[in-house]
Amino acid sequence: MDRLTPREKEAFYVLLGGYSLKETAKLLNIGYSTVNTYQTAIYRKLFVNSRAELIINYRDACDTNENNAAGSKSANYTDETMTATTDKAQED
Repeated sequence: MDRLTPREKEAFYVLLGGYSLKETAKLLNIGYSTVNTYQTAIYRKLFVNSRAELIINYRDACDTNENNAAGSKSANYTDETMTATTDKAQED
């Protein structure tokens, strides 16, 4: 995962959480095509060909990152994202 840019890492964690490209774009406040570009780069850099493969190969990395980086921005990002998504869904 060291090959990913900081922004690709943000997208990586959101995508790993099972969010669609559209939801990821909304959460990261960027365009759909930008998220699609990030996803393509993530797949290429991590040598995976699908979201399923990404999740299977890297789901433990997400858990490990959250446990080891308590209080870090990336560890809390998923929690904040989920809260924001839940709040938004309730508004709609």
